[in-house]
Amino acid sequence: MIPHRLVLKLVETGYTFRDDIIWYKKNNVSSSSKENLTQAYEVIVFLSKNEKCFTAMNKIRTKANEAIGGRNKTPPLHLVQYEPEKRDREKIIKILEIIHNSKSNTPIEEMPTTSEISFSYGYDPEKYLPTCYRKFKRHATRKRIGGHKHYPVFAVCNSSGKNHGNVWEIVNRAHYGNEHIAIDKFNIFDILKRFLRDILFILWFTLVIQVSIVS
Repeated sequence: MIPHRLVLKLVETGYTFRDDIIWYKKNNVSSSSKENLTQAYEVIVFLSKNEKCFTAMNKIRTKANEAIGGRNKTPPLHLVQYEPEKRDREKIIKILEIIHNSKSNTPIEEMPTTSEISFSYGYDPEKYLPTCYRKFKRHATRKRIGGHKHYPVFAVCNSSGKNHGNVWEIVNRAHYGNEHIAIDKFNIFDILKRFLRDILFILWFTLVIQVSIVS
């Protein structure tokens, strides 16, 4: 609770709380305590001096789960499309009108095809999104009935990747292979510096707390 108590005090002085990240230590060192569980994570807290700040999210974006897990195979480069071509605004308006005015008993033949929807938004339906390796026509939905009308009929992920989650698995390692496994601070700092700008970040490690108590 110490990191978050510190956050509360900093917020009182004018800082804006942004996020907290769980640094999951997969190969953590087992605790010898007979009362407590092994500490398998640390907290990284993000605050900014200003209400609005810039975070270079594109520096740490990741592929979608389908691509990471290998469920979708990597497509040939010439079949990957990163940006939309010219959008047909008039076509989009017509498609939305048809879909939103459709009923549960509307024949599927009267609905626009997924390829038509994809083309209208500027994407080749037979090409793939680089984030998830799915064809663009699979990102289109022909029917939005009832309470789902507010959902988009065509939605694609950011071509640079999806936002990184707030649980980071960073392995601890011994620097020379034979000493006690320690925090690999250079590993985590390398990730942090990729996307931090105008942000105050606090790394609160158990070791720091212990040293403070001893001293």
